[in-house]
Amino acid sequence: MAATHTHIKLKEHIEKKYDINVCFHFHVYDLDLNEQLINIYNPDKIVKYPSLTGQNKQRLSVLKTVSDDDIFILRVDLHLKDYFIELFDPRWKQIMIPYMHMNIKDKSMTPSPHFTDFMYFVPRHLIQSLSDIHVELIEKKFPNGHPLYWKYIERYSIDDIHWMIPNIFSGCPNRGWNPFFFLCGSFGSRDVYEGFFDRLYKYTDMTKITYCKYTQKYVTLEENEKIDFETLIKNEKVYV
Repeated sequence: MAATHTHIKLKEHIEKKYDINVCFHFHVYDLDLNEQLINIYNPDKIVKYPSLTGQNKQRLSVLKTVSDDDIFILRVDLHLKDYFIELFDPRWKQIMIPYMHMNIKDKSMTPSPHFTDFMYFVPRHLIQSLSDIHVELIEKKFPNGHPLYWKYIERYSIDDIHWMIPNIFSGCPNRGWNPFFFLCGSFGSRDVYEGFFDRLYKYTDMTKITYCKYTQKYVTLEENEKIDFETLIKNEKVYV
């Protein structure tokens, strides 16, 4: 239930800071198994799937059920960190990925940003265009939404999609630390963070570079974009 309470905390933060009403929609497979969560969230709408379905179908279902408001899609088992809650801005006008999840294919570190399936923000005016891409991925039988970034910019403006922070992290929080969230049941510790960077990024310091979507190359972060990860990690608890 720890993750659930951080979602409630985000809702209360947005409503207090921005004076914006936030409502929950709950997408589930089994109502009985999720009864306790439903009682906590008190959602405005519940969507029940008849069986397990693919990630693209899930996301498309969410986008179709909310067509006239901004949407923040979030997995129910993500424990949000305070750093993310403070940074979140419901006034964003772009589709916002939390950070860059890069597909490291070789030691040359060919840039290939993935669309993380854990969370993303969609402003209402871009719901239809993003829905179209989910439909395309479903038709082409993609098992997840990872290619969504590339598919989107092939058809629509590259300026429609951006990231909340310019840094690069693992797409799976159980494989490495990130400053936004951790997956319940996995570590969010310094050991995992250091192991992840040592394993994948040992040939450069990933805390000092970012990805330029226009040139499709890595570039050095500006000083005002750098984040003091050492302090963030030092002050965090180890969650299991």
